[in-house]
Amino acid sequence: SSSSSSGLQISTSVPGAARYGTLLGAGAVAAALVLQSQQAVCEAAKENPASKEREAEGAEDDSAEIKSGQPNSFRSSRIRAYEDRIRTYSTPDKVFRYFATVRCGGQVFMRQEDFLRAVNTGDLQPQKYLLDVYQELPEDACIVKKIAPLFQHNDNGELTSAESSFISYPEFLFLLSILSASRRQFELAFRMFDLDSSGQVDLAEFANVQHALAKNSATRKSEAEVTQRSIQRSPLLQYLFGKDGSKTLDFHKFVSTLDEIQMNVIHLNFLKYNSEMEDRKLISPVGFAKMLLDYARVKKDLRKVLLQRVKKHYEEQENCHPICFKEVLEFFRFLKAIDDVGMALHLYDSAGVNIGPKDFERAIRAVGYSFPPHIIEFAFVLFDRDGDGELDYSEFVKIMKDARSHGLGQKSDLGVTRGLSALVQCVREKLADAAFS
Repeated sequence: SSSSSSGLQISTSVPGAARYGTLLGAGAVAAALVLQSQQAVCEAAKENPASKEREAEGAEDDSAEIKSGQPNSFRSSRIRAYEDRIRTYSTPDKVFRYFATVRCGGQVFMRQEDFLRAVNTGDLQPQKYLLDVYQELPEDACIVKKIAPLFQHNDNGELTSAESSFISYPEFLFLLSILSASRRQFELAFRMFDLDSSGQVDLAEFANVQHALAKNSATRKSEAEVTQRSIQRSPLLQYLFGKDGSKTLDFHKFVSTLDEIQMNVIHLNFLKYNSEMEDRKLISPVGFAKMLLDYARVKKDLRKVLLQRVKKHYEEQENCHPICFKEVLEFFRFLKAIDDVGMALHLYDSAGVNIGPKDFERAIRAVGYSFPPHIIEFAFVLFDRDGDGELDYSEFVKIMKDARSHGLGQKSDLGVTRGLSALVQCVREKLADAAFS
């Protein structure tokens, strides 16, 4: 590696990341699935000339443009496109290395705002931090000073615990899994990790399962053990297991932590997309449409068509009903049931029934959710392709599935079967070891 007088340093790896690989057992399944998913995307890109061409297209020009330092809107547009390709087509390792900005005691970390940039399309990385370029910090700078939930912020969207909250590479994978996996997947993972059926999992059990699972992973292999130093550096582990890692974790605490992190991330994005509103507790239908479509990483041309549809509809209305954060949060919770909604809508379509607003609302109620009329109207307008009063249910379900997973599940080969097979094999081996010990 080489360093400059500015305190930035270039490194060709993610030092120390392996040491953290055994820490996140409860998220191991979902994290492994994300990791294998992205690996499958990259493998598919190598085999698929079109995908390979998309990733490589303009990369040299974009890199040169980034280094040129010429501030203009055209350049910013090219950089956004380049960074969105990294988010979509690169491995998690490369995404982490590109958007991370800190190296502390030989290990690379993300700040909380780095993670948000890594998952939110269109958010530009600061020019002084590029791939493998980090700010050098003293070793004790990464010690957690205050135990608090990740992504806590004030009403203006300013992070309030950012100074003492750094994110390691395995924690980055864990947080990706929170954004992309359903609660049902986490419940399955947690119950399989709890081999003694006590309803409690400690840090050692997490580490053991992660280590067993890692040997089935086609990507990064874990070989480190949990140390007191690693706990001191992890706000996430301290929040889950206490300052010294001695507490146990039950499923309720685990899920409540996921919900809290998800809510904080959603609210930060809510504030990002409602900047034109005088009342920051509200968002316009157009702003909410942008938020959903960017979550789903909808392609530029389709995004433009869908937004024009929404704008036209609400411009023709004298009174446009704004949407509050509680309704936005409930909508994202509803997306967890989008598979069931898709099945209900498919039954309507198979029966030859045109899906109107009342049928759409009935399908939503069938899965246990209820929205006020202006939310039903918003969702229906966004996906009424021809303006004929009928829902394009297949487009609705596809885009909402992508929004649910923050765009992380768009590829056809997600490696989910391989990931679940690895988990089942891991648990079989653990049970066999327990039976003969």
